[in-house]
Amino acid sequence: MSTEIIDPNDHPKVFISYSWDSLKHKKSVKDLADSLRKHGIDCEIDLHEQSPSDGWPRWMQNQVKKAKFVLIVCTDKYYKRFEGTEEPGKGKGATWEGAIITQELYDTQGKNTKFIPVIFSDRDSHYIPTILRPATFYVLEPSEEYSLETDEKYVKLYRRLTSQPENEKRPLGPLVILKPLEPKENLSETRKDIPEININTKSQFDAFLAYNIQDKEIVYKIAEKLKEKQSDLKLCLDLDKEKTITGEHISDKKILQAIKESRCVVLFVVGNRQEKLQGNVDFIKLIEKVLLKRNIYFIFVLLPNVKELPDDYDHCITSREIPQINFREIDEPSTIEELFNRIKEPAKQKYSEKFKEYLYNDGKISDMELKRLEKLQKILGLTDNEVFEIKNKESKIIEEHKEKLDEYKQAVKNYLDKEYPLSQEIKNDLKILQEDLNLKDEDVSKLENEAHEEYQKRREENVSNVEKEGNPPHQFSFIKKKWFIAIAAALPTLAIIVLLLINNAPKPTSTAIHVIADVTTSPPVHIPKSNVPTNSVSDPVINIPTSTPDPIRTNIPNSKISNTGTDVHNNK
Repeated sequence: MSTEIIDPNDHPKVFISYSWDSLKHKKSVKDLADSLRKHGIDCEIDLHEQSPSDGWPRWMQNQVKKAKFVLIVCTDKYYKRFEGTEEPGKGKGATWEGAIITQELYDTQGKNTKFIPVIFSDRDSHYIPTILRPATFYVLEPSEEYSLETDEKYVKLYRRLTSQPENEKRPLGPLVILKPLEPKENLSETRKDIPEININTKSQFDAFLAYNIQDKEIVYKIAEKLKEKQSDLKLCLDLDKEKTITGEHISDKKILQAIKESRCVVLFVVGNRQEKLQGNVDFIKLIEKVLLKRNIYFIFVLLPNVKELPDDYDHCITSREIPQINFREIDEPSTIEELFNRIKEPAKQKYSEKFKEYLYNDGKISDMELKRLEKLQKILGLTDNEVFEIKNKESKIIEEHKEKLDEYKQAVKNYLDKEYPLSQEIKNDLKILQEDLNLKDEDVSKLENEAHEEYQKRREENVSNVEKEGNPPHQFSFIKKKWFIAIAAALPTLAIIVLLLINNAPKPTSTAIHVIADVTTSPPVHIPKSNVPTNSVSDPVINIPTSTPDPIRTNIPNSKISNTGTDVHNNK
């Protein structure tokens, strides 16, 4: 393969716009840039700069403006930032570049000769920004160093960047005058459009095999191999056997009816020639006007000697990912198995959806629902083993999902018991838990409502119990009990303090000191008259009651009373 470009001194300037998804992704982008520079293309990325003097926003704007081509490396994160749906504050660089690119396309009224989508995986094709989907995109396999000798996909991109088309135009020749043809009815070339079909009717076939009449023998062999996998597999193969044998065109109406009655369509691709169906309907037209428009499930089958889909197909299937199966040999068992499973996928999906619908209602399958599932199995042509695998798989998924729902609801209930209403910090924790469990917002909202309702119900029951029994709830009675214990423990100390205050009171001015008597422990104390001088005025007279002692007084023995009547010791 020749690697010489048109002008060796003309180095096209290229800028790569991408997002920092991961270290691995950044390395893949840098490897691409390094390979382009090695092969004479002046490629720029932000990793080549440390801190532009004009600042990053101006630098990015200048790079997009000066570049002849801008490669857009499309991923999930880049798509969100380009479309402006990323969380605020994240991916400012890719968001800014997306705004610049969008504005430039707006200024050119959508004419794009500069911006080229690039993906590192087929599954990233649906992350190509909407305004760039009409453009041809390139799929590259990450490599530390791309080669112009062995990497065919890289060579295609390189040809585009260096304006070296793979197929040059042939010089124009003179016009050829043809004889007029007699008019024929229902020629697809003369039709402006393919009529719309209704795909919501009951399907009679597992698959419609769409092929060119020239490939009939190969397709029939593949069909036989599929029938060996399941004898009752329903394949729509011969729309009109007589016309198929003679090679005559089959009417568009029959082809569309066959698609309508099939659960999926298998398109057999053989090469770069213009593909025509049995009815002379163009493959591309069929895909765009019927299969994509009506969201019909279809599969590409690349027959031997076809390594990849022609560019015309890539252009029309950017809206969604289409299964693609490559046959290296017609009788290759693993490829036959893959095609068989792909054909059965719509039937399995239909059964799975109905099974989940029944199981989600109350967590079990009723007898009536079981009979309906058995009938559906026969209609869809599913084997017992296929049904068993579906039920087993979906049951596990539903059980795991219910466990996640229960875990989240229990967390909400625990938080409500601790704090009501919930603080913003707790709400943030619940949001993190939701993301960890991969729960939808509608599921979370329902669980939170249920938890709040149960919490309010418990509170109302507690209040009702208090009103009926006259007793406070457990937590209130516990607090009150603690106060009683504290007061009871303090009573002896208070009694001692009061007694000391009484004993240390100032000497009374009256001529007598009343001594508290205890009728239960000691009799009244009598002091003989001979011991008390009658002519002493300064000494007080102790009057001891002779009648029944006052029950509230406490007796103090005579030996403990001083002659001043003020020093009293309590013999405790």
